[in-house]
Amino acid sequence: MIKSLRITLFMIAFLSIAIIEIDADVTIKGAVVGEWTMDYESALALAKKEKLNILIKFTRAKCRNCIKMEKNILTTKTFIDYASKNLILIILDFSTKNSIVPEEYKFRNQLLAEKFRIRGYPECVYLESDGKTLIGKLGNRGDAPSFINKLKTLEIFTPNGIKKYLRTHPQKAEAFNSALDKIKKAEKELNDWIKTSPKKNKLNDKKHSQLIKSIKSNSEILMNIVKEK
Repeated sequence: MIKSLRITLFMIAFLSIAIIEIDADVTIKGAVVGEWTMDYESALALAKKEKLNILIKFTRAKCRNCIKMEKNILTTKTFIDYASKNLILIILDFSTKNSIVPEEYKFRNQLLAEKFRIRGYPECVYLESDGKTLIGKLGNRGDAPSFINKLKTLEIFTPNGIKKYLRTHPQKAEAFNSALDKIKKAEKELNDWIKTSPKKNKLNDKKHSQLIKSIKSNSEILMNIVKEK
């Protein structure tokens, strides 16, 4: 009985410490620029007010890749400094044991995972400040500088990002628009063709491969235009 009581008290103490440590890094209610919050609604409201993009992290506490991402990217000074001026950060935790996610958030989190088609952890969804427009998705690869560079690159290819980029890089406008138009044309041709429910055969496989190749090659051209100084 005494041994059982000691174990119980130890577990309570351990969980209390764990919760305090997590709470120190994650806000349960409300939102602050550059700080992680579980409060999705407050974060969206803040993003609209401050006109800042939103990064949503889908994660689990004991996920190895999630821990790796925390260590190599999200807890580094480089990322923290960047986020403090540029990002609204939301954490959606799907831990099954010792979860500190409030009950009121759990069903909503599941709906968001379905909405953004989350297939594994960690996965980051990058949204414009309206909380609706998807900029892109990112995983745990690379370090903080490369992660931030991906965020910036993804931003360029949003409607607002394209306008801003062409306004600040007028000398690249012709080449940029040419590559972008070719991508859009190939994507439209591919989507229209798929709608016809083509049968699987060598001829159709070849056509599919050509369209995908066209999209990829022009995407690479576009990326190289952006990277050129």
